[in-house]
Amino acid sequence: MTTHPLDNLDSETNAIKDLTTDEVGDISLWIRQQKEYRNVPNFVSNELCQHTSALPSVLAHLPSNSLPVLQLLELTTPQVTEAFQGINPHNLFLFDEPTHTSSECLDLLAPSSNFLTQLRACAGQAMLDGKTSIQHWDRRDVFLPFDTLGTWSQILKINAAKEAWIGALRWTTLTTGRPQAIPEQYAICILSLLRQVPWNGYINGLGSALMITDMASFLSQQWLSDLHIDIPCTEIVSPNFASHILTSPLLATTPITPNYLAKAPKSVEFELHPFHSPPHWACLLIDSQAETIHWGDSAGRAVPAGFEDRLRAWLALFIPQMQFSALQDLLCAHQTDGYSCGIIAVNTLKHHLFGDALWTSLHREILQIQEFLDIMDFSECCRVRMLPSTVTLLDVMPPLTHFSPIPSEPSPSLDAHNITHTLHVSPTPSELDPSPSLDAHNIAHTIHVSPTHDIMHMLLTIIQSTSDQDSHSAQPSKELLLQVLSSPSDRVPGHAKGKRPRSLAYPCTDGNARKRTKLNTSAGSSKQAVSKHRVLEQIQDSTFIRDPKRWDIFKGKLSQLDPHFEVLETDPHLARSAKHPRCGSWILMAAPYDTGHFKTHVKMCSYSTEAGGMRTLDRFGILVQPTKSLQSSSSSNCSTPCPSHVALPCLGLTEKDDP
Repeated sequence: MTTHPLDNLDSETNAIKDLTTDEVGDISLWIRQQKEYRNVPNFVSNELCQHTSALPSVLAHLPSNSLPVLQLLELTTPQVTEAFQGINPHNLFLFDEPTHTSSECLDLLAPSSNFLTQLRACAGQAMLDGKTSIQHWDRRDVFLPFDTLGTWSQILKINAAKEAWIGALRWTTLTTGRPQAIPEQYAICILSLLRQVPWNGYINGLGSALMITDMASFLSQQWLSDLHIDIPCTEIVSPNFASHILTSPLLATTPITPNYLAKAPKSVEFELHPFHSPPHWACLLIDSQAETIHWGDSAGRAVPAGFEDRLRAWLALFIPQMQFSALQDLLCAHQTDGYSCGIIAVNTLKHHLFGDALWTSLHREILQIQEFLDIMDFSECCRVRMLPSTVTLLDVMPPLTHFSPIPSEPSPSLDAHNITHTLHVSPTPSELDPSPSLDAHNIAHTIHVSPTHDIMHMLLTIIQSTSDQDSHSAQPSKELLLQVLSSPSDRVPGHAKGKRPRSLAYPCTDGNARKRTKLNTSAGSSKQAVSKHRVLEQIQDSTFIRDPKRWDIFKGKLSQLDPHFEVLETDPHLARSAKHPRCGSWILMAAPYDTGHFKTHVKMCSYSTEAGGMRTLDRFGILVQPTKSLQSSSSSNCSTPCPSHVALPCLGLTEKDDP
C-alpha cells in the first residue's frame, strides 16, 4: 500500500527488506529499480516532497498571505472540477517530459481535494518508477511537472477561502426566513474588517490553531468546532479579566501533587464549562459553595450516560468532604434550529458571567456577528502590535464599531461576580460589576456611515461579481468600496458597545512611556549609567541590535523562571519587554538582557502556582477549588502523610472506550 510522503517526514528511517547500506542517501539507486514506495527512508520521502512542492517562482503569481480578504475576492482563480469518473490517478503519471510549467496550470482546471489526495498518494511510486510528468485529464496534450501538485494544493486553499467568505457575505445579506434583517451597521463593520484582515493566517493573541478562513463559520449556519468555541472563551479571559478569571488547568495526564490544594486559588466559587459531546454543545456549572451541579442543554437533552458518575468521582479527588446534591437544571436558551448550540453555549457562559441576554431566534444572527467582531477585533489589535514600528495603527486597521448588547436582566439565581467558565474568580467582584463606570474604559471605535450609499446592495454586488468571475464578468469596484467606507460627508457616529473594557495586556510602546525611561546624563554620571542611557536611546530610535549570544542567554534565564514566557523579537522598541503568560502581563526590564523585574514579578504574581500550570481534560475543563471549611480541615490533617501522586480518572473515556 502506498503512503503519502509527508507521513514519513518526521519518522526515523524504517527497516526495508531490499535496502542495503550502500543505498542509503543515494536516490539513484531507488529510481527505476522496481522498488515499491513503502516504508521508504527519510531521504527518499524528502526527495518526493521537494519534487511535489510549489516552486517559489510559481507562488509569486499567487495571492500573498498578507492580501486582505476583500482583495482576494476580486481575484479570478482556476475553476475546480469534480468530474473524475472513470479516471485512474495512476494512469496520469507518465514517462513523457513535461511540456508545460506548473505556472501554466493556473489557466487550466484544478482537481478537487479528494482527487488531489489520490494523485499525491500515487506520486511516490511514480517517482520510483522513473515517471517525470503528470498528464492533465482534461487536456491530453498537456504534461505537467510533479511540482504542479503543490501548486494545485495552494489553488485549492485559495478557492476554499474565497468560497467561505463569499458564503459569509451571502449569509450577511440573506433576509428570507429571518425575523429581521441584519442591521446595516454590522455589514459596514464586517466589510471594514475584511478590508484589512489578511486572508491566510491564524487568529492572533489567543493561542489558537484557528485559521482566519475558519472564522467565516461564525457568519453561516455551520456547526462550530471546539476550536471555534475555545476562541471566545479565551477572549473573555485574556486580558480583560485576567486578574480574576482564569482558565482551568489540564489534568488529563498531569498527576496531582500533595501541595496542590494548598497552592490552588481559594476564592473560586463557580466553574462554568462549555461541554462538547460531538457534534452538540451544552453547558455545565459547578457551585462549590452550594454543593450543586447544574446542567444546561439548549436541545433539552439529558447528561450523557455515565458522565455524572465519572464527574462526581473526579470531583471527589479534590473535595472529598463535599457531597454534591442531585443534578439540577441550568438556565439557558432553548434552541430552535439545528446549528446554534455552540453560540448558545458561549451565550450561556456570558449570561452567568456578565448578565448578557439569553439567546433568542430573533437575535440569533446578531449574536453570531458580535462574536465574530469581538474575536476579529482582538486578533487585529494583536496583529498590529506585531507589525514593524514604522507602521502605525491607522495605516493598517480601520476603526471598528461596538454595538450595544441586547438589554436583559441579570440572572437572579447566580451571582455574576463569582462565576468562571473554568473560570476562577478572584476576590475583586467589584471589578466584574457591569456598572456604568466601565463605559469610560470602553474602546469606542466609531465608524461612520454615509446614508447616501446602500451597504447591503454593495455586499450583493461583491457576491454577484465574485460568483460571476468564472464567466469572466466585470469585477467589483474596490475604489467604490473604499470611498463608501471612508466618505467624509453625512457621517453618523456608531454606537459604542457597552459590555467590558478592551484593555490589551501588551507592552507599551507609546512616546510617553518611553520618555519616562529617559536618564539624566549630567556631569558626574558613571560610565555604566552613560552606557545604559545610550542603549535606551537606541531602543527608542529603533537602532538597537540584539547580541545573539546575550539574547539567547537572556531567553534561557527567562525560561528558567517561566518556560512559557513570550518576547517579541521583531520590534526593537520591545527589547526590554517579556510577557508572563500566567497573568498576561508584559514586564518592562531595567535594561536589555536584564531579568530582575521579571524574576520579581514571577515571585509576587498570584498565578505563579502549580494550579496555574495544570489544565483539565480540555482547555476549559472543570476545576473545583477548596472552600474555607475544606481549607481549615485540610490544614488540621497536615500531619497525615499524603501520597506523592494521585491518579486521575478521565471524564471522557471508559474501559470500553479505551481498553
